[in-house]
Amino acid sequence: MLDRVFEPLSLEKADAFDYEFALMDRFRRNLHLVEPSLPHNLNNVEILALMRHFGAPTRLVDFTYSFYVGLFFAIDNLEGKDPVLLAINAPWLVKQAERYLDVIDKGFMPGKCRSCFKNFFSPDAENEIKQFVYHITPDRFNKRLSVQQGTFLCPSDIRKTFEDNLKAMLTEVKDYDIKSNIKVIRICRSKRKDFLLKLYRMNINRASLFPDLDGLAQFLSSMLLSKSTINIYKEKRKALLLKKKT
Repeated sequence: MLDRVFEPLSLEKADAFDYEFALMDRFRRNLHLVEPSLPHNLNNVEILALMRHFGAPTRLVDFTYSFYVGLFFAIDNLEGKDPVLLAINAPWLVKQAERYLDVIDKGFMPGKCRSCFKNFFSPDAENEIKQFVYHITPDRFNKRLSVQQGTFLCPSDIRKTFEDNLKAMLTEVKDYDIKSNIKVIRICRSKRKDFLLKLYRMNINRASLFPDLDGLAQFLSSMLLSKSTINIYKEKRKALLLKKKT
C-alpha cells in the first residue's frame, strides 16, 4: 500500500497524489524496456495492477476470488501475529460506493473508463475528493492477476488509509448490514505447515501463482514440506549414485 511508505520515508501525506503520479509516470515510461510485448495504451488501473503485482507501492489492495489463494498469501510469509483473511461481499461494496457517489446506472466503470478513474480517484483544484473504496478489476488481465484469480479494492483518497476510506463511506451510506458482508477470518499460525502442505497438493504454491522464474525459484522451499516428494528424489539420487559406481 502506498500510504505505508510515507512514515518510513518521512514523506508528506498531503503530497500523496504527486507521489503516485511520479511512480506511475516512471513505471509507464520504462515499461517497454523490460516488457516490450505489453500494449502501449494501458490505462491507469492496468498500470497500477502491474505495479502492484511486481512490488511497487500503489493504492490497490490485493484481493482474490479464491479462498484458497487468499489463504496461501495470508500464511506464505508469516510474521508476527496470527494471519487474518478479510472477506468482503464485492457486489454489496460496489452498491454502497455507487449510492455514496450517486452514480448508480450511470456507467461507472473505473477499471475500463479513463475519465471515471480520473474524475473520482484524482482530485483537482476545485473539488475535494470523497473518501470511498471501490471494487476494481483491470479491463485486461496480466498473467499473475489471471492465475491468482485476482482483483483489487481501491481507496479514493490515498492521503488516508484504506480503513479510513472504507469507514468514511460506510458511515455516510448508513448501511447497518456490515457484519453480513464483511468477515474477518483469523487463522491459527500453528496450522501454517499443515495448510501449506494441503495447498501444495492442490497446486496452490509460488510456482503456480507466479508463473515466471521468480515464482519457480521461490516455490522450491515449499516443495520440502512434502515428505513423499522428497522420498522420490532420495530414490532418484540413490539410483544415479549406483549408476555412477557401476
